[in-house]
Amino acid sequence: DIIARDGDTLVFVEVKARRGIRYGSPQEGLSARKQARLRVLAEAYLQELAAEPPVCRIDVVAIAFGRGGSVESIDLIRDAV
Repeated sequence: DIIARDGDTLVFVEVKARRGIRYGSPQEGLSARKQARLRVLAEAYLQELAAEPPVCRIDVVAIAFGRGGSVESIDLIRDAV
């Protein structure tokens, strides 16, 4: 969802959001299949860079919404994948 820099590190960020807990937490929405896809996409992006690939990581931002759409929590999980 987002490609950013944290100092010299290139960070690929997957944003997962859920309303309520009926289908689990936002983190639970990041299946093994989705994690593998994120790795493949990050590697493809890095191959397109003309320069030496930078140090990189894949983070997850998990957002949980409550009733009425209010934000209950926002969690950053570094090196999630």
